Amino acid sequence: MTPLPRLRRRALLAGSAAALAAACLPAAQARRLTATAYAIPRNRYSLSRDFFIPKPNVVTLVPMDIVRFEEAAFSRLLPDGMVRIEQTGLYRVLTCLDWKAQDGTDIDLRMFTIRRKTANDTGGPLGSDERLAAYDAPGSDSPVTARYSGSWAPPAVPAKGYVYTDVTVATPSQHIEVSEVAQAALTSAIPDRIGTEAALALVVRAQVIARNTVRVVLHNTRAKGAIAVPEGTLNVLAQSTTGYRGDSEDAWNVLGTPLTELFAGERLYVAAKNMGVANDYIQASTTTTFLQLEKFG
Repeated sequence: MTPLPRLRRRALLAGSAAALAAACLPAAQARRLTATAYAIPRNRYSLSRDFFIPKPNVVTLVPMDIVRFEEAAFSRLLPDGMVRIEQTGLYRVLTCLDWKAQDGTDIDLRMFTIRRKTANDTGGPLGSDERLAAYDAPGSDSPVTARYSGSWAPPAVPAKGYVYTDVTVATPSQHIEVSEVAQAALTSAIPDRIGTEAALALVVRAQVIARNTVRVVLHNTRAKGAIAVPEGTLNVLAQSTTGYRGDSEDAWNVLGTPLTELFAGERLYVAAKNMGVANDYIQASTTTTFLQLEKFG
């Protein structure tokens, strides 16, 4: 790649740096510097409709198809969703993708890149195209979580016997299903309250027996007599497992390149893939899904 001329490197000075330099120069030169424009023209391209990634683990071009704005004629949107550079110069390229939340489905690793094709390469997207920037966004794998907390005064637990109670766990809008994971603790079933031997003999276990319903069991595994457990606070935590995956929320992922010299005739595009889920999709939005070019010189 051709080295950047010194003039272009100087163009990266911010307005504050230029003002500082102007203060150290004769008045005539200072006037010329402060009159210099530092506006950075931008062109932005976006999606007119939601875009589905049809297959998992396949890199797919995200086809930008509308011009959000063009402040200068240094780039052009092409019918295939790529953007062609019309003027050689120093650019920063930005993209943002608005990934859709997938209700009841865990979203695996999402990946997307800004890629460049050289002017003499007239073909479609290839894995060998230069990656100007790349981002890996791990998906959400958090379980649905539900809780219960309340008082319980269990009856005496007979030798080698058990007692139980059923409680309803609360979730904001989702459900814990039968056979998923639950655990429980009773604040009074501790050595300080019932003695060391009784505490060692007493097992507290929990099981999801119906939707959002957990059975908590106290089992006297080895004490010769009944174990008296005083009233205490029963805390229950229930969570979904791989049978019911956590939901991913909407995600806005922004990616940008460093300042890069782009040459007339080159093409840029955004490529994305999902490592494990088919039909993951990107929402159409002129403000949260776009490819933007900023020309610095």
